[in-house]
Amino acid sequence: MKAIIIVTALACIAASGANVTVSTNVRYQTIIGYGCATYLPPQNTPELRQEVFEELANEFGVNRMRLEPPGQNTTTERRWEWLNDDGDPEHINWGGLNTARLDEVVMTYILPLKAAVEANGEKFNLYVSPSFYDGGSSGAAPAWQRYSVGECCEYAMSLLLYLRDRHGVTADYYCVLNEPSNNNPWTAPVIQPIIKALAPMMAAAGLPTRIEYPESISIDTGWNSFVNASSVRDDTQMWSHVGILTWHLYGGQGSRANMRNYAVARGIPTGQTEYMSLTTTHLYDEMTVGDVSVWEIYGIGSQLDTSGANYNRFVRTGWYWPFRQVLHYARPGSVRVGTTCDDSQLRVIAFVRGGRSVVALINDLDSTARTANLSGLVPGSYGVCRSVNKGTYAELGLQTVGTNGLLSVDVPGNAVLTVYPHPGSNMPPVAVDWKASNAYLTQPSSSTTLSAAARDPELDSISYVWSVKTNPPGASVNLATPNAASCGASGLTVAGRYAFNVAISDPTHTINREVRIDVYAGNRPPAVELHNRIPVLLTLPQSSTTLRAFAWDMEGAGVAYQWSVASQPGGAAAQLSAPSSANSDVSGMTVAGEYVFRCTATAGGQTVTNELVVPVYPADQAPVISNAVASPATLYMPESATQLAAVTADADGDVLSHWWTVKTAPSGTNVVFSRPGSNCTMVAGLTAPGTYTFTLTLVDRNAYATRDVSVNVLLPEPAAAMVVGVVCMLALRRAGARC
Repeated sequence: MKAIIIVTALACIAASGANVTVSTNVRYQTIIGYGCATYLPPQNTPELRQEVFEELANEFGVNRMRLEPPGQNTTTERRWEWLNDDGDPEHINWGGLNTARLDEVVMTYILPLKAAVEANGEKFNLYVSPSFYDGGSSGAAPAWQRYSVGECCEYAMSLLLYLRDRHGVTADYYCVLNEPSNNNPWTAPVIQPIIKALAPMMAAAGLPTRIEYPESISIDTGWNSFVNASSVRDDTQMWSHVGILTWHLYGGQGSRANMRNYAVARGIPTGQTEYMSLTTTHLYDEMTVGDVSVWEIYGIGSQLDTSGANYNRFVRTGWYWPFRQVLHYARPGSVRVGTTCDDSQLRVIAFVRGGRSVVALINDLDSTARTANLSGLVPGSYGVCRSVNKGTYAELGLQTVGTNGLLSVDVPGNAVLTVYPHPGSNMPPVAVDWKASNAYLTQPSSSTTLSAAARDPELDSISYVWSVKTNPPGASVNLATPNAASCGASGLTVAGRYAFNVAISDPTHTINREVRIDVYAGNRPPAVELHNRIPVLLTLPQSSTTLRAFAWDMEGAGVAYQWSVASQPGGAAAQLSAPSSANSDVSGMTVAGEYVFRCTATAGGQTVTNELVVPVYPADQAPVISNAVASPATLYMPESATQLAAVTADADGDVLSHWWTVKTAPSGTNVVFSRPGSNCTMVAGLTAPGTYTFTLTLVDRNAYATRDVSVNVLLPEPAAAMVVGVVCMLALRRAGARC
């Protein structure tokens, strides 16, 4: 072990530089985790995806994932529930759900990251967050989900139960809707009853899942519309089910402290869960003002570039290295503690983890180098590392903090420096880069340069040994300098995939990394993905939508597109507005049925074709509630239950879904429906005098209707009301109600 510096008591430590005090007795939030979403470019190889998840879990620090359920109409994906599964919100028809696509997402993203996180002895954290953007690729929520609390709950339960029972994954949180009120009509009054209905269902199914709310587009929108609004702020029943208060950063951020204070008062953590242009300023503000326990990068590609030619290797990008200075060391369970600094240009975040201090010094507001004089550290052995100008991190060796808790470190400008606990035993080297100089080769090219780099926490010497792991039959690969960090590789003369192993060693440990490179016989064709939007799901008289194509060409050549109508229902005359563009509006889809659109993409002399099926559904008439009554409609205490029944129909013969809700009830009552998803249900818990109003919502595939029924509960009187109730029920049955 090298570079150990003993720090003695420094009586004059405050004489120069920035003075930083760490107060371990002042405690704030506990870190739950750091997250990302479930997406990587489809052209990424399985080997690269596995490598990405291991890097995210082991080095970058991610232990949380956001699952957005299948929610589009593309060449490879359709919504989890494209049409209503069976019209009964209390029953899941698994055959009506897109389980195959969800299986693919879980096995491709969730299970590999979960395994990598748990291999580190940490808890994997998952939340489910569906999106319905009226003008986006997800499209608007279908009527039966938008207007029926029951169907929305069934949608949620089907996802949560399938994850648990099919894949052994239990979601920690469920968000009713990602970014409510952003390009969708989902307001707080829409979401509140869903939360209050869904939470008991989850508990009854043995799910520990809590509600993530509001997942708003901005902090200010979350505060003004979903937290501090009069209808929400004091809704104790709803808040009893909320497990975390979350927001995105697209918009006003002036209410960050208000959100934190409200969450603290409610005893729930906070989280920042999406922003596409994150910097260390966002990280600092969220940690120290928002007191977030969850912090997310959202897209994996924002920090690990696997796009384009990097389909089989990743390149660290964005703010990967500065973010790692915090995320890698302040692991789940770390508690943020108080700090003060007499230099406002030096921002400090400190934690206690395992009884030891973690301090991140963020000195990137300017290019001025600063000496930070730290006090209040927990005594022990510490590593010191830094990232300068967003570059690859460097280890600076070990330092020992004595019983005085003092340490002085030099922090360059435009840098993030971290003081982190060292375990005492020798740590393995950290691989920071491994790649071939070419992302791929096209014959006759047959050579490349392999390179690797690593850092060692103790500054021990590092050695590199290259070997050929796999190559196509017939190839004879030569490694020029196999015992060096950089090694020429030649003889890649046969088309196919080559893989090389680099063993990276310090005197105590060896780690291995794999470098892959493909050799192609010629130019590769592009890959093309298709989807439609605005709207995604068409019902006549809607007769137009927008087709979108995205093609990826590995060689980076320009792509030419050509759309055409491959097939359409008889009598239809679909018209493409821009058939030679990537995006084209299509109109004239005036006949119900399936329309198949073909897109040909050409790049570098290579052509590929893909097709997209866009269904158009017949015009829809709203369902009808012809009658609805309570039997009896008047109760005399101590009677506390009655029957609600309705006669419903749909002229188109669509699947109908019913859901009863409480519109108004006397304070303090706990009303319970026996079958809220039926046209007939018993309702109990009418235990206080007054008027109770119940609403039946009836939805088909594209429209809805509602009807209110009132029940009066009076103080005890002779039971004449029972006769009236029987007469009403007989009349309803003659009208067609089946109870």
